[in-house]
Amino acid sequence: MINKIRKELVQAGRYLAELGYVEGREGNLSARSEKGIVIKATNIFLERASPIDFSIMSLDGSLISGPQPSSEFRLHLEIYKRLPSINYVIHTHPTYSTALSYVEDGIDTITTESQFYLGKRVPVIPIIMPGTQELASAVTDVFEHGAMAVVMKAHGLVSVGEDMTTAVMRSIATERCAELTVLTRLLRSAR
Repeated sequence: MINKIRKELVQAGRYLAELGYVEGREGNLSARSEKGIVIKATNIFLERASPIDFSIMSLDGSLISGPQPSSEFRLHLEIYKRLPSINYVIHTHPTYSTALSYVEDGIDTITTESQFYLGKRVPVIPIIMPGTQELASAVTDVFEHGAMAVVMKAHGLVSVGEDMTTAVMRSIATERCAELTVLTRLLRSAR
């Protein structure tokens, strides 16, 4: 089961890198497992990650096996502890969502498909130091109020799902809406 999860995470990570949502060591993703969670290790490029580049942690934060986990492990653990229906967490650094976080308190879901995956709006939370319990709690608080994706101002995007496809599609839908919002504003200002 763990090997299957690791392969699924490798595939999703490479896809997110191909989309340009992460570069270099940016971003991380994880999945719930029978032992706790499987999470990307620190300092790993998602575009060339392999199954051995994922750590296994218990929900209490202990490393069970594998390399040192991502510095954002607290964020992943908090979501899994407080939201038992969530099985996948994805954290990316997409350009348009991150850019809009500087000027907006949320991203409107302006396409019908994005509304299916995300509801009416993706909230933006204020700047909080990455890797901290404070950030983990703030993001999870927003998820507990029904959000399916959250933009962390000046940082990046977190999406969740019961399955990997849904978690990935929520990332894609958020970034697509952010891009369309920016393009729409540019077109309006050019008229």
